[in-house]
Amino acid sequence: MKNIVRFSFVLLFLLVGCTKDAPQPTDEKLDKGHEEWSRVTLTFTELASKEKQVLDFVSVEGTPTRKSNEPIQWKAGKDYFLELVYYNNKGERMNYEYVTKEMAPIHQHFFLLGNFNAGRFKKLPTEEMDKIVTYKYQDTDPETGYLETGASLRKRSWDKANPEGEDPVGLKGIFSVAKDTPSNTYDIRVTLAHFLSVNKLEDGKVRKYNVLPYTNFFASDINLVLPVQITNE
Repeated sequence: MKNIVRFSFVLLFLLVGCTKDAPQPTDEKLDKGHEEWSRVTLTFTELASKEKQVLDFVSVEGTPTRKSNEPIQWKAGKDYFLELVYYNNKGERMNYEYVTKEMAPIHQHFFLLGNFNAGRFKKLPTEEMDKIVTYKYQDTDPETGYLETGASLRKRSWDKANPEGEDPVGLKGIFSVAKDTPSNTYDIRVTLAHFLSVNKLEDGKVRKYNVLPYTNFFASDINLVLPVQITNE
C-alpha cells in the first residue's frame, strides 16, 4: 500500500512539473508577432502617365472603413503599380513588420476579382480573371525602396530549397489590364493572409496571386473590397 501511495505521489509530481515547464504553443490568431494595423493606404499609379489614385482605409473595430466608395478607374491596356502602406495606432509606418525573417515566410497578399453584393463577395473563376487583369508581385529589398531607384526584388532568403526565388508579399505589385477587355464594373477583394503553417508555399512553390487557400490555412490580417471601373475607349 505504501508503495502505491509513494508511486502515485511521484507520478503527480512529474505531471505537475511537466505542465509547469512545458512551453505553451503560440496561437497566431491572438499573438501574431506583429502589431495590428490602424490605417492602410492603397496607391495605384498608372505607369505611363504616372497618374495616381489613392484609397485610404481606417480600422473601425477591425473592419476596413473608407469614407468614399468611389471606384478605382482602370483603362484597358494599361498597367497600374499598387503600393500598400500600413500604419499602426501611433501613425507609424509598419510595413517592415510583415517582412522580418519571422513574418515574411508566412505573409502574402491575394487579389481576387468578382462582385460584392448584399454583403457577400462572389469571385470570378481564376481563368476568367486572368483574361481581364493579371497581377505581378514586385516586393523590394529594402521594403521602402523602388526598383527604379536601386532597390532589388525581394528574394526568399528564408527558403533553404530556393533562396533566390521571388518572395511574394504583395506590398508592391503591378496590375495589367487586358487590351481587349470590355468596359465593366467589378470589385477586387484584397486579403493579407497570415499563414498558420511553417510558410506560405504550397509544395515548395509560390501560391498564385488570385488563388486564396482554404481559410483553415491562415488568419486574415486584412480583408477589404475595392470597387473598380474598367473602361475600354
